[in-house]
Amino acid sequence: MTGTRGAVNDLAIVFPPGRAAGLVAVYMSGSDKSLAALNRVHEQVMRALLPAMT
Repeated sequence: MTGTRGAVNDLAIVFPPGRAAGLVAVYMSGSDKSLAALNRVHEQVMRALLPAMT
């Protein structure tokens, strides 16, 4: 979702193999960066969490 004042938010329910499901929430606001740049941050967060989920 994208909002005013540079807000970009994401929610994900993750299902790691053999483990309980989890919720990941990433909220960003107040940025003057482009939507593409903010989306890259969301991607980087999920890539950083991936090793803990596998």
